[in-house]
Amino acid sequence: MKKNITIIDYGSGNILSAQQSFARIIEINNLDANVKISRNPEEIKTSSHVVLPG
Repeated sequence: MKKNITIIDYGSGNILSAQQSFARIIEINNLDANVKISRNPEEIKTSSHVVLPG
């Protein structure tokens, strides 16, 4: 089952760096997952994992 990781964009910090780090780990470990940045509540609700950076 594919994991959907969402990094919450609440307007603070360099979250693009966090997204790139997650993407690299997913690639290196050949994980069945994707990572995205969102502030949309509906997208966040459908995620299997949520990251609140900071």
